[in-house]
Amino acid sequence: MASIGKSIGYNFFAQLFGRIISFIINVYLLRVIDSEVIGIVNVRLTLLYNTILFLTREPLRKGKIFEGTLPQFVNIVWLSPVIATVLSVICVAFWNVFSSTSREIPTFVLLAFPLSAIIESIGEPFAVFSLRFSLTAHYAWSQCLLISFQRIFVLFLLLFTNSYEHLMIYALAQIFASISYTVFHFWCFFKFSKQRIPELNLFPSFKSFFPSFNLGFNTNALSNLTHLFGHSFLKQLATDSSGYLMTFTEITSLKNQAVFDAIEKLGSLVCRIVLAPLEESCAAHFRNEIHNASKTLRKSFIDILHVSSVIGLIVCIFGVPYSKVAVWLYGGKLLVENGGDLLLSVYCVYIFVMAVNGITECFAMATMGNAQLLKHSYFLFFLALLQPFLAYHLVSIVGVSGFIVSKCIDMILRIIFSWLQSRKFFGSELMITDILPSWSILLSILLTFSGAFFSSQYFEATEFMQSLCHLVIGGILFVLLSLYVVFYDPVFNMFVGSKVKSK
Repeated sequence: MASIGKSIGYNFFAQLFGRIISFIINVYLLRVIDSEVIGIVNVRLTLLYNTILFLTREPLRKGKIFEGTLPQFVNIVWLSPVIATVLSVICVAFWNVFSSTSREIPTFVLLAFPLSAIIESIGEPFAVFSLRFSLTAHYAWSQCLLISFQRIFVLFLLLFTNSYEHLMIYALAQIFASISYTVFHFWCFFKFSKQRIPELNLFPSFKSFFPSFNLGFNTNALSNLTHLFGHSFLKQLATDSSGYLMTFTEITSLKNQAVFDAIEKLGSLVCRIVLAPLEESCAAHFRNEIHNASKTLRKSFIDILHVSSVIGLIVCIFGVPYSKVAVWLYGGKLLVENGGDLLLSVYCVYIFVMAVNGITECFAMATMGNAQLLKHSYFLFFLALLQPFLAYHLVSIVGVSGFIVSKCIDMILRIIFSWLQSRKFFGSELMITDILPSWSILLSILLTFSGAFFSSQYFEATEFMQSLCHLVIGGILFVLLSLYVVFYDPVFNMFVGSKVKSK
């Protein structure tokens, strides 16, 4: 647990720093850039970029590919630029033919996003080395740099150049950020090789980080990589089905897409700052410790799932009553007048479900062999068909929030599948009651929600002084609840106590 805590700490502070910078710049961009441009960039083009990167990264970061010799492992991770290039050609052709937007996207802008994915894939081997060899600080700050620079370059070009259209500015910023990210990886690992740090003692020189294809590949590792690639493809379809629906159908307008994306960025701040680092650190921990099917592993899984669930629940009970003021502060009239507060309230419920799914799924994935991965792929294929069907019909009934409701249903089904897989691994020793918070914690959460909800009904969110009073009350309630949880929840108390003693 101590190593997980250290890894989570690095990831948390790096993500927090990067997301705060990105958040502040986005507040400005939402007020000065046309909503249709935001819809095109943040939904359609970013989906293209994310699809290529996810399918490139996921198999390499989570697959059991460290088999055979070290040079064979290095050879496999250096397949990332090849995979990204092939995916880019396929995806660009698909986007160019089937994208539903009536607004013409310049060729350079369309190509800039897959090009940036290819550039980042050149730095991907170093990200994999960082995760595999416990260089958590380097990995965390490299992600922070990428997140920050993607928005810093947009702001710089917007303020200091007048000759570029907004779409072109986003495209150039994307490429500049990816180049900076990749150069950072190369520079840091060159420095690590000179310093001879203990984490990389298997690598005798900087040259050993690069492939020696004459030494070949480990067949078991390649087989696992292939299985996980198909699995990742289905997972991406199931996870981002709302984005694909918006990109390839005319189910909603570009303005609504911009609103949905803004709310998703705002709502996912907690996911990216807290839950994503927790999941990444735990995935690495479970993958390394899974062969020790001991009570210690079971306890760490239950404790982490408990922590993640309580965090998700706290986000939910504050997010719903504070959604209106958050939307007003973040996006102004664009979000307030287009139902942003309702969207954010629904998204907060989704965060709780996602918090549980992140841990259950990364543990279940760590326990799976090729046969179980194939079974999970069939399940994801079913979800990849079900989720767009649900989203399409829910959007026609309840509006854009139907996208989030369909995601909740998808995540709940994934939690059930992952939980059953974990039960098979541990047997009858694994009980849901071990994860739930105590009655006193649940009561304190309920009372806090009641106070926050009453405050939201009493104060007007769009008036500055009343919003300030509402926020002050929320801040006090959050501090009181956090202190109560830390002192009276055994898992949080143990975790905080261990961190204090280590200092």
